[in-house]
Amino acid sequence: MPLSTIKLMTDPPETGTDRRRFKRFYVCLEPLKEGFGEGCRPLIGLDGCHLRGPFGGILLTAVATDPNDGIYPVASAHVEAENNDSWDWFMSLLKTDLRIENSGFFTFISDRQKGLVNALEKQVPSSEHRFCVMHLYRNLWQGNRGIGIRKALWFAARSTTEFTFKKHMDILKQISNKAYNWLSEKPRSQWTRTGFKELCKSDMFVNNNCEVFNHAINNFREMGIITMFKSIHLSCMERIQRRKTKMEASTNVFCTKPMKKLHKAMQMAANARPVWNCGDKYSVTMTDGGHQIVVDLSQKHYAYRKWQLTGIPCFHACACIFFQKQSPVDYMHECYSKERYLQVYNHVLDPVNGEEFWEDTTELPPLPPVIKVAPGRPKKKRDTRTDIIETRPSNPYMLKRSETSLRCSHCNEWGHNQRSCKSKKVDMKKKVEEEGGIDLDLQEKLDTVNVATKKHVTCSRFQKLGHNIRGCPKKKKEKAAAAEKVREKHEEQAVRDRQHDLEKKIAEDTELAAKKAVTVKRHSTKPNPAMVAQLSHSYPQERLVLHLEVRQ
Repeated sequence: MPLSTIKLMTDPPETGTDRRRFKRFYVCLEPLKEGFGEGCRPLIGLDGCHLRGPFGGILLTAVATDPNDGIYPVASAHVEAENNDSWDWFMSLLKTDLRIENSGFFTFISDRQKGLVNALEKQVPSSEHRFCVMHLYRNLWQGNRGIGIRKALWFAARSTTEFTFKKHMDILKQISNKAYNWLSEKPRSQWTRTGFKELCKSDMFVNNNCEVFNHAINNFREMGIITMFKSIHLSCMERIQRRKTKMEASTNVFCTKPMKKLHKAMQMAANARPVWNCGDKYSVTMTDGGHQIVVDLSQKHYAYRKWQLTGIPCFHACACIFFQKQSPVDYMHECYSKERYLQVYNHVLDPVNGEEFWEDTTELPPLPPVIKVAPGRPKKKRDTRTDIIETRPSNPYMLKRSETSLRCSHCNEWGHNQRSCKSKKVDMKKKVEEEGGIDLDLQEKLDTVNVATKKHVTCSRFQKLGHNIRGCPKKKKEKAAAAEKVREKHEEQAVRDRQHDLEKKIAEDTELAAKKAVTVKRHSTKPNPAMVAQLSHSYPQERLVLHLEVRQ
């Protein structure tokens, strides 16, 4: 790949050393440049993502769109931060590699990054610059929330005519005048299809291609700089091979995704009724009651502009084409053809040898970039979101974390702790042999360590190995003694309650007997023998004497 562009930017040598310090690195491979020039539409997405590697930084990327509406990375660069200088440096190199002379022919879509707008205005002032509507909506959502505002914004962005655009903007104004004023300040050419040019044959208003590429390299963003670019190179090489092989086996004339859009339009054409004027124009009316529109098949033009923006016939045009007994596939734009697709992916990437096979140079290697500490308090809590939670093999009710590191405090080895340390058992045996005898306490500890090595459990109350707090024998004895005390206390309370109930019943019966005695004749001084016999049977002797004394 002799025509590839590799740029390394360094800072001047520091005092006391002749070595320069790494600052930026730019890569644009020759097959990717040639593939973009031969088959891709002039639509480029620009984005930057943060790197989580040892040196941090930002990865700037330029991602094009292939004939099947897939991602096609063109260039990437590692920079220290997103600012005016870094984006201007990246855009100047990209402009040279892609041979952008007439910038008005190209369309760039971005997320309004810092410094990117100024770099585009400086490097490619005549080009079309679109903003991602998703990021525009997120900025609008911060101060203007509501489902009505969201729907009005997206309907206005999808509008392809002046009438429908004003209709949805008026609805937005009725819902929130503040949101309407904020959105009206943005130029139409940046976010709505009514202001898009028809050169790039795409009505895209979101920067999804860059987001897909960032997700594809998500695992590479934690690597070093050289390793990351090598991984991106292998990923692109594999993607080109896979897509080329699949398309060569296809028998279609056009790519898959554009054909799906065309088939959907062909199904909707059943609701349209065309009227021909014996020339090239048709008057199309919707059968379910709707608009009336003029379609020109020779110019591939009609008022809704969807055909002009995408190059794919809409359902209005499909109805007219069916009226002429022709195929809508013949009216597809050539940018979606299989031939154009293979022209892109015929430029394959060559593999690269490992670092041990690279040629030696006399240049001094640059110093690593300066690591910048982010403002704010650093995070000290470990991020456990990527950990895999599993159960322990010895106890299915206890959890363990896989892909985490343990370090033994006894032998300082990784992968285990001191409770399951095998060398600890050996060291304790050696200690006994050196002392010339068997220590019963130490032998008991050794036996406990053997059990702990198998079970990996420790009593959290008495700090004994071999069992946990649920199976602790001392705790069971204490629990049994406490239960016995509670049982004795309950029995004593039951005896007192029974005695109290007996005394209460005797008092009630005594009072009742006294009331019955009042009914006996007052002049009788002798007790009734029948009553005495009844009372003797019911009460003890001392109670009977007291009762008779009270009656007399």
